[in-house]
Amino acid sequence: MLGAACLSVKLVPFRRLARSLGVYMMETLRTDLSPEQEAVARRICWSIALAARHVPWEAVCFPQSIAAKAMLARRGIPATLYFGVRKSTMNMNLGFDAHSWVRAGMLDVTWPGKPEEYRVVAVFG
Repeated sequence: MLGAACLSVKLVPFRRLARSLGVYMMETLRTDLSPEQEAVARRICWSIALAARHVPWEAVCFPQSIAAKAMLARRGIPATLYFGVRKSTMNMNLGFDAHSWVRAGMLDVTWPGKPEEYRVVAVFG
């Protein structure tokens, strides 16, 4: 799934890709998942992180998020994909860093960092 997501990012225009990501500017509920759903979401989190470290290309946050959202949807687990920006800490030419991540229930699936550091600019639920 990660390979397909990486190819999609490279080959499919974002406008078309966005249609498959979910409903624009609609978040899923921040409620607890069932124990079974949480276990599946955690396995997806683990598998995407593992795959991203071992593929022969750079699998950055966006393809990881697409893959996670698709894997969760296939299993009937509601999730939201977020796009956020913050002032750059490293790249002074652009002035900002962009990031994407997926949340299912209360669990950050593809990025267990600090999403509160980013200003959310788009969501797909």
